[in-house]
Amino acid sequence: MLEPELGKLLTDYGYPGLAAIALLVPLCIEIYSKIKRYSCSRLTNHVIFSHLNELIECTIPVWIGDNSLKSQLIRKCVKSYAKEIKLWLHSIIALSDWDGEAVSKTLSEMFQKVEQSWREEQVPSIFIRKYKTYNLCNIQYIHKQIRRASDSAVYGSVRSKKLLILSITEFFFFSELKDLDHLVMSLNGELDKALANESN
Repeated sequence: MLEPELGKLLTDYGYPGLAAIALLVPLCIEIYSKIKRYSCSRLTNHVIFSHLNELIECTIPVWIGDNSLKSQLIRKCVKSYAKEIKLWLHSIIALSDWDGEAVSKTLSEMFQKVEQSWREEQVPSIFIRKYKTYNLCNIQYIHKQIRRASDSAVYGSVRSKKLLILSITEFFFFSELKDLDHLVMSLNGELDKALANESN
């Protein structure tokens, strides 16, 4: 490699300062190119999309748990929810401008679509009601962050606003999944009864 040889040559001839520069410049160029590549990368490369794809295509089909009606319910609900989240985030990325009220409206519409898809898949009403109550704080927080992106000078560009929503949504969506089993367990025999009625 030329740089170390050049550095040694310059050091040998009494130019240690130039030797350091000869070694640092290529490194600085490499770091800058990586930063530039990241800053110019498409928002569709955000990690939430790979996580959602992995969840839908790999994790849900082999979801830990038995093949009980409850486990089947969780798999079905999470899959349709993840698909709607993906569609919503892609619609956010496609925006040419930022309108906080319009973005909040699309968020509410997305959750309405999730509920509608669950009803079409015959998810028991008791689960939908409990989940809406359980998830209310998370939805409110995402709405708050949308307003924050609109009002704060920190998020000056449309891209930075979108990036905030992508990152916040990733955190809340996957944190919700950790407690989903607790929600199901809290329904005790009510959910079992509703699921048994649905299967008959």
